[in-house]
Order: sequence, then C-alpha cells, then structure tokens
Amino acid sequence: MLLLLLSLPAEACGPYFDHPRLSWVGRQMLSAPTSSFDDDIRVLANETSVPAHLVPRRVRTDEGDAIDLRAAGVDEELVQAYLSARLAEAPAPDGVPLEFALYQEAVLDLHAFDLQAAEEGFLELLALPAGERHYRSTWAAYMLPMARPEDADDALLRQDYQRVRELAEDGFEDTLGLAVASLRQEGAYSGPADSLSACLQYRAAGGVRSCSDLHHLTAAVLAEDREAAAADPLVAQAVSAFLTAHPDEPLAGAWLETADELAGADRLAWAAYQRGDFEAAAEWASRAPDAPMSHWMLAKLAVRSGDLERAVEELSQVTAGPVPEHASCPHHGHDTLKAAHIELGILLVATERYDEALLAFLDGGDWLDAAWVGERLLTTDELLVLVERNFPRRTRQHLEYDHAPVHDLLDGQDLPDSKVAASMRHLLARRLAREGRWSEAIGYFPYDTQYSARQVLWDLRRGDDEELSEAERGRALWSAAFRIKQDGFELLATEMEPDFRVLRGFYSGPYTAELRADEVAEDPYWLDADEILSSRIVVPTADEKARAEASGPPLDRRYHWVWTAFELAERGTDWMDPSDPELPQALCTAGKWQRQRDPAGGERLLRRLDTLDGEIDRSWWLPSDSRGECRPPTSSEDPAGCSSVPIGVSWLLGLWLVSRRRSVPGR
Repeated sequence: MLLLLLSLPAEACGPYFDHPRLSWVGRQMLSAPTSSFDDDIRVLANETSVPAHLVPRRVRTDEGDAIDLRAAGVDEELVQAYLSARLAEAPAPDGVPLEFALYQEAVLDLHAFDLQAAEEGFLELLALPAGERHYRSTWAAYMLPMARPEDADDALLRQDYQRVRELAEDGFEDTLGLAVASLRQEGAYSGPADSLSACLQYRAAGGVRSCSDLHHLTAAVLAEDREAAAADPLVAQAVSAFLTAHPDEPLAGAWLETADELAGADRLAWAAYQRGDFEAAAEWASRAPDAPMSHWMLAKLAVRSGDLERAVEELSQVTAGPVPEHASCPHHGHDTLKAAHIELGILLVATERYDEALLAFLDGGDWLDAAWVGERLLTTDELLVLVERNFPRRTRQHLEYDHAPVHDLLDGQDLPDSKVAASMRHLLARRLAREGRWSEAIGYFPYDTQYSARQVLWDLRRGDDEELSEAERGRALWSAAFRIKQDGFELLATEMEPDFRVLRGFYSGPYTAELRADEVAEDPYWLDADEILSSRIVVPTADEKARAEASGPPLDRRYHWVWTAFELAERGTDWMDPSDPELPQALCTAGKWQRQRDPAGGERLLRRLDTLDGEIDRSWWLPSDSRGECRPPTSSEDPAGCSSVPIGVSWLLGLWLVSRRRSVPGR
C-alpha cells in the first residue's frame, strides 16, 4: 500500500518566489514609500534633546523614601520607622525632617478623601523655605492636582504639573522621576497640540507608560489645532509623520497650507507627493535640497515627466546618504535604502548603464535582477571586467550549492559580501563555459567544481585534436558529454531563465527577457494609471532588447546542457570504434537522456545498438518501447544503469540521491 501511494502523482509545488523587479516595472517607480507612524514617533523621540532635569523613574516609592531620608542625614532606625509608618498609613514618627512629616500627613488626608486638608498640607509644604523642602517639593507638587477640587480649572492643574518640572530644574530632588511623569499627566488637561507635545516629550525623556492614543491625538490636532501645532517643531514633525503614514488623510491639504519648514520640508514634500499634489511636492522638496527624501520625490517627479537621466541623478543622491529606516516600500520589501538601490538599478537599466545597474541591484540585496543583468544585458567581456574589478579572488572560494544567494533572500537575510563575490564569479564561469571559453572559466568556478571543468576542457581538446584517431576523439567527446550531463547544472546552467539555477532548477520563474519585450498596447482595465504610465516611460531600449536576445544560452531551452551533452554524445559515438566495449553503454545512456525531450533523437541512438557486433548480447540494450527504456535480463547486472524499477521505489531512491548529492545532475 505504501508503494502504491508513493507511485501516485503529486501536485507540483514550490517556494515563494519574489519575481525580478525588471520582469514588470509597474507602479513602484511612481509610488512614494509609506511610513510607520509608531516607528516615526520612536525615532522622533530618540532624536529629541531632553533637559538634564528630566530623569525617568528608576526606583519604587519606598526605595525613594529610604534614599531621600538617608541623604537628609536621618539615622537608619528612624528611616525604618518612617517606612513602617508609611506602610501602615500612620503619621510619620517624631524626629523626621518637617517636610517628610508634612508630606505624610497630606497623603493620609488624601487617602481619607479629605481633599481640602490634603490640598492645604501640600501647599503648606511648598510654602516652606527652599532649604527646608529639598526632598519633598517635587513630590508635593505632583500630588497637589490630585487634591484639587473636582471643578478645578484645567489651567490650574496644568500649572501644578508644570511646577513639578520647574522645581526639578531648580535643583530640588526628584528621586521618583516625577518631572517626567508630570508630562504624561499634564497632557490630560491640555488641548490637542499641547497634549501631543507633552506626550512626545514624555516619550523622549524615557517614559514607558502609555501616553494617550497618539494616532487619535494627532488626528485631533489636524482637525482642531493646526496653527498651534505648526508653531511647535516637535508637534509639527509628528503631524507630518502622521500624514506620510496615512496618505489618504483628508486634512493633509489643510496641513500643507498651514505648516512651514518646522514640520520638515522633506517630509512635507513626501506627503504632498503621496496625495498627488506634485506641484507642492516639488516646492517643498526645493526647500530641503540636501534631504534624501527630497531627492527621492524629485526622482519620482522626473520619472513622471520622462526625464530618466534626471531621475538617476536624484536617486543617486538618495542611495549615497541615510534615508528614514522607518519608512517602507511595499513593492521592494521593508528596507528603504535597499528599495532606493533597486529603483536606481531599474532606471540605470532603462538608461543603458548596465554595469552600474548590476551593482545597484546587489546593493539592494536583489540577486534576481543582478543575475539577470549579468547574464542577459552585459556582454561576457563586460561581465568579466566588472567581476575582476569588483569581486577579485582573494582566497580559495568555496560555494556550497545549498547556500546559494537566493536562499538568504527567501529567508529575508542580507547577502554576505563573500557569498555575493563567490556567486558572481560562479555566474561568470558558467557564462564563459556556455560560450566554450573553458580555459578562462576554470579560475572562476568554485573550488569543488574546478576538477569537473578541467576534465571537460581536457576531453574537448582531445575531441578536437586531429592528430588523434577518430576512435580516441570519439571516446573523449563521449567522456565530455557524460560529465556535462552529470555536472552541467554547476558547469553551464543559467541563474535565471531558462534553467533557473536560482531555484535549484526544480521550478521555473518568469522569463524576464520575454516579459520586458512585451508592450502595453492599450490601457488594460486591470492596470491603474501609475502602472500604465510607468510601463510606458521606464521601457526597454532597442539596445537592451538586442543584448537580451543575443546573450541567451546557445540552446535557449530549459536544462539546455542536456542537449549540449547529447550533441557531443552523438558526435562521439559516431567516431567510436563499433567494437569498443563502451559503445553500447554510451548509446543506451545517451539515448535515455532525450527519451522525453527529443524522443526521435533518443530513439536514433538506441536503434544503433542493432548495428553493433553480433557477439554482443543485445538483450542488455535493445529498447523495448518508443520511450527507449533499456531493459536487461533480471538475472544479469546492469552496467549502463538502464534497468527499470517500480515508480514508488524510484521515487524513494530519488529522495535519497537528492539528499546525498551537492548538485542536481542531468535533468
């Protein structure tokens, strides 16, 4: 039953494969990045300077009591007595400084809901001479709003909390970080702009508790308090960040009219571009000429106008400097700087600067497009120069197949420089080999593959050596054919189409050259305006199309090295001596290679077995059907490996072979 289940066909499946960006240049070239408001606020808070007196809380209340009492010179026994009284909610013991006693009495009144007595107690403490209330002034000022009457004016409560920070700034002890906490409390009694300002300062000072809902608070600022927000640089930047995170915000236009440079001109250019106000985007970008986001928006405006050279110039400024890490580009992943490199690579291809484009794609972590440019747009000699200049061999390179760059990409990892270098050299080696330049290719292959490449080179040279007999040349060509069939995946396979070594050859991806050659002849209903516009501006040039067509493998078929191996095998077996004991095995083995891809060709070799010496037991090799399966007697060995086994068993054997081999021989 198990073998029966194993022999049943299964659906083909494959890994998630992010298509090359060049296979379809759509709205990504015209869409502005989006941002995360929460991340923006975190970055804004980290970049905001905080006065030295704003120190977040680091100890519990009882620890603060003990620290302050000891600093005031109180002996340890009295310290413990005070702590016990606090815990038991009892009056402070005799002997403690007056400010501690007054504070404890006011707190007890507050707990007893005697607000008037508590208010009077805190005010009495704050009325003491400055030298007598060094340790409990900030504590009393922070607790005072809680003792105010329920109908107390919001302005009075804000004044109380502001007084906490003033006392801390004047040097009064703030063991519990109440000056920072006062910012969070003050926000509850302020208008939207002041409340947002207080919350942002609280976050910047290290406050860790929630401070209102900043999303709703910022939306309220836009709706109710724009003028006040525009006057506060911290709030203005937060509002602008809110707009780039919410491109559809209907009040964005009103904010763009109210705000000035305090809100961040580059951010305003970004927000204006997102809402389609391209004139305002250009104006704001001109006010922040050195900001990366200004250059990025100007690059997108240049693409819209068809000025790709200007777009390349502007985008090069983006990739040269830091960009907001908290922004994201959905079409290119979430790393904004890498997204800029990828867009630059696309524009460089469109302006026929292919070597620069390849390096830009690599800087963007985009191996798929870099590999396609290297295989299809650069000539072999241009690729050779690029690799020698940028990826020289410094040490013996060793590149395990299971660690090809694509696996890092699919796992969301960055590409190590050493792996990129080894992969680029290997890509060049396979391209040189496809063009027959084996002697040049050998030094670029990974160390583990160089032996096979040298053997192929040796066999091909012997096959072309006219001083050798035809039989010797034929055996050499057969040897080269067999090795190419077995190791062709590592020796000749294309990284992208048609072989897709990048996907281990098991799966097929988009044929970028064909997709780029297609033109959008009309306005399909499934494309939006930006997709149609970009597909007609960032288009392949005649030079690109010619290069892509000329740089394909000699046989533009998937697993093309099998066809190459078969042609060599056919030539070699034609020259081999009919009495050569290896000839039957060569004919059978090579014939089987093509029994599905080219049945006529495979059958042609298999039928030649009939012409061999009659003393050979042809039952080993004679094909039993049109597929060319060679079925030997069950009682004999099978030197050619042509025996048939049950499908289920073959499937299990295949799994074992895949787990044992580094490469994927002969598809």
